[in-house]
Amino acid sequence: MEPEPTFNSPILREAWAYHMGHFLANKRYGSNSSTQNEQGIYYYNGYPLSGFSSHLNLLEDFSPYRLPDPFHWIPQGLFYDMMDARNEQKLTGGPVDDNVSDYYTNQKFFNAFSSSITTLGSYKTNLLNQNGNNQSPQVTSLFSQYGY
Repeated sequence: MEPEPTFNSPILREAWAYHMGHFLANKRYGSNSSTQNEQGIYYYNGYPLSGFSSHLNLLEDFSPYRLPDPFHWIPQGLFYDMMDARNEQKLTGGPVDDNVSDYYTNQKFFNAFSSSITTLGSYKTNLLNQNGNNQSPQVTSLFSQYGY
């Protein structure tokens, strides 16, 4: 059995926790999800994107540029942006130009954690290295848009 990864980066810990919380809540409740409030915005099932639960709408619409949010520095939508095949900027005028397609998975994200990871930059490098640098320019651009 492999040892559990350690999370030496507080930002990475928070981003992963937000992602997995909303991802798993979507899996469990789907279109029966309760309203979510993040960054001063209420997210509903089907709003702002039709067919999405409130949890996925929150992840898709997260913006690192909403500076009044005291937690805008936690890249809540980063992992989901690497998983989905949609570019919310093209769909809704969203804040992030997400050109990473649906290659990455939660398992690939989890496998990239290690005790040597202390920044989101080192995490990105490890994630890309472990995945043959798949979509490296797009992933690099996405991390940059989130401020990392």
